[in-house]
Amino acid sequence: MSPGRTTAIVRVGACPGFGSPSGRVRLTLVRLRATKQIRAFSEERDWTQFHDPKSLTLALVGKVGELAELLQWLPANEAAERIAHEPLRQRMAEEMSDVLTYLLRLADVAGVDLAVAASAKLSDSEGRFARITPNRRSRIECGTSVLGRRQQRVNWKHPGRGVISGPR
Repeated sequence: MSPGRTTAIVRVGACPGFGSPSGRVRLTLVRLRATKQIRAFSEERDWTQFHDPKSLTLALVGKVGELAELLQWLPANEAAERIAHEPLRQRMAEEMSDVLTYLLRLADVAGVDLAVAASAKLSDSEGRFARITPNRRSRIECGTSVLGRRQQRVNWKHPGRGVISGPR
């Protein structure tokens, strides 16, 4: 890291204990069981003929869209509270289940081990982004990343091409 440059990562939705060996094994076993169930469900209905990577990806995108639609017009500061209560909680659970089902089926058809791929991606990210320590805080504002005392305007079309400037 060059002098005067501050970097930080904001971990959103981090899972406590994710890195633990027992958590990884448990996740792998659940994923394998679910993948086998989804594959059997598809085979019993002769749907495997439609389950090519392109079709599954488009179906996955559609389901993510349905999930996003549930939150689309909610103010950001109210979304978490509303999700905690019915009927939105149940609808979110249904749509997230659909997303997970399509993702697992896509990984199965494409021959991708999601646990291995996610672990490799996390390792790569750990190498690229510094941990947040108690004496170095970070916050994200709309359109601006605040990194310590320096700000970076985010170019949303090209996120790596921001302009570093002093505090506003």
